[in-house]
Amino acid sequence: MASLLSSQLLIFSLFCLSAASSPPSLLALNCSSPSLQRPPLQSLFSNLTSQVAKTRFIDSTNMMGFHGLIMQCRLDLSPTRCIICAQNAVRTVSTLCPYSNSGTAWFDGCYLQYHHRFSPEDFVTSTNISCSSQIHVLDRVQFELALETLFLRLRSEINLATHHQFSSGELTYGNRSKVYGLAECVRFMSPEECEACVAEGVERLHKHCGGKDGGTVVAGNCVVRFEVYQFFSYMDAGGSETGGGTDVGTRMTEGGGSMCFRAKVALAWGVVVACLIGIVLSAWLMRRSVVNTAKVATFGYGDDKIGRRS
Repeated sequence: MASLLSSQLLIFSLFCLSAASSPPSLLALNCSSPSLQRPPLQSLFSNLTSQVAKTRFIDSTNMMGFHGLIMQCRLDLSPTRCIICAQNAVRTVSTLCPYSNSGTAWFDGCYLQYHHRFSPEDFVTSTNISCSSQIHVLDRVQFELALETLFLRLRSEINLATHHQFSSGELTYGNRSKVYGLAECVRFMSPEECEACVAEGVERLHKHCGGKDGGTVVAGNCVVRFEVYQFFSYMDAGGSETGGGTDVGTRMTEGGGSMCFRAKVALAWGVVVACLIGIVLSAWLMRRSVVNTAKVATFGYGDDKIGRRS
């Protein structure tokens, strides 16, 4: 009994830890042709992963024959989540592109780029289109109108100085339904290049995922995404949760109300508390089983004595 409870306790603990530390999703990846020598990506980016959390963007050049070493975190990520995303990006690219002298990768929260100076012809940006599902929304006409309106607003805001080429927001339409959108450019782009890239991404998004309940387009140096649930945090220009001041995210409501980021934080805390309660309960049950076994042995009611009495 004790060994069974110990196994259940271990499995439950591992489940809680894995649920709390899931890595960010890979959205798009491009690797150059393999070379004879493996580039030391871990060494190249070791210092950048800790520094990127401060400014959310680092462009480093001329390191070990490489230039265009770029790391960028989405502006709404906390410093901790930014570092986790950057570290996961380096590990993933090192695994999937071990002998490539150049590569670009978009993740759900961060971007990574590296480029060797002797292989400029191999450098190609990442592109990808994916729809969240094949399910169409119920009121397609109102939904697509709301989505178009939301992306027009995001495109008009993305090049504002306080947005740092990142814009997110929500729009309430119809019977209190909501759609959430995000647009982001790599921050070395000019405002004109960013605007053109986002416009192309939005066009592809309407073409391939129009009427569906979500979709993501990686169009080289920018990414655009929409969902029917909130997948980003509302942060101010300084990188903290909004409680006043300039809001990087845009809330456009027609029926009132909006999903609050603090509600998601409370939900996460609820999961953590539930995990801790489960661990304590399992430990108590295991201890109780051990005590009961000891009592049985003390009072002489083991299987051998029961057999003699009968």
